[in-house]
Formats: sequence, C-alpha cells, structure tokens
Amino acid sequence: MTQNIKRRASGTRTETQESLREAMERLFAGKTREKGLHDGSLTLVNLAVEADVGRATLYRAEGVVEEFERRLAEIREAGADAAPTAKEKARLLKDDLANARQRIRELEAQTDTMAQQIQVLALQLHEANRRLADGDGSGVIVLSKERRSRREQG
Repeated sequence: MTQNIKRRASGTRTETQESLREAMERLFAGKTREKGLHDGSLTLVNLAVEADVGRATLYRAEGVVEEFERRLAEIREAGADAAPTAKEKARLLKDDLANARQRIRELEAQTDTMAQQIQVLALQLHEANRRLADGDGSGVIVLSKERRSRREQG
C-alpha cells in the first residue's frame, strides 16, 4: 500500500520539519511550550521533547539538526551562554508580567470610557423614545459635530 505523504529529502514529513523548527525557535527564545518538560537548555534531546517527536525522528531531520548545531555554535562563538539562566528567565518573566499588567490597566481604562459612552447613548436613546412617545416629532437625535468627527476618524 502506497501512502501519499509529503516528505522532504531527509525522509521526515513536512509537518514534522515545521514542528521541529517551531520548537527550535521557542528553545532559542527561551519560551518553551510547557514548564517541566525539560530544563530549557539548548540540546537536541530538549529539541525533540519540545517538538513532541522521538529522537530518532529528530535525527532523520538532518537539515533541522544541522541548523540547530550551527545556531548553537554561533551563540557559543559570540560568548553568550547557550541557555538563559534561571535569573535571566525570571527577569524576562517579570518584564512580561509588568507588560501584561500595564496592558490590563490600559484595557480597563478603555472599558471605563466605553461604558460611559454607552451610558450617554442609552440616555439619548431613552430621551428620543420619550419624545417619540409624546408625539412632538422631535425624537430624532442629531449627533454633535464632536461625536460625528470622532466616528468618522475611527
């Protein structure tokens, strides 16, 4: 039985190659997909674990292995540590947390502003409905120039 599977010259499936390359990027960035799977050091074994493939599959992906080893050699030649230390990871996580908290504050401020705008619009709608119910014919709301210009900008 012949299987119609996309393969690269090295004998591994395209999806596996992509998975390995994505895992390699995460490892080099120090941002692994799950805590506790491995220690985060830049090794081929950790690359296989991060990509959720067996080591034999990893070694069949020769292009990926060669790229990993080349990038690792470049890091070592530049004098940088192969893997971020726990202290560096903690600092990165603290920075991420601070950025997330700042973004939350910004979103909360936007939410408050939008809630106030909704309240104003609800009051205007209520007033328009009251006028229509009274039959005075003035139930049409005309937006002020300021509101119209903000709407046209957004």
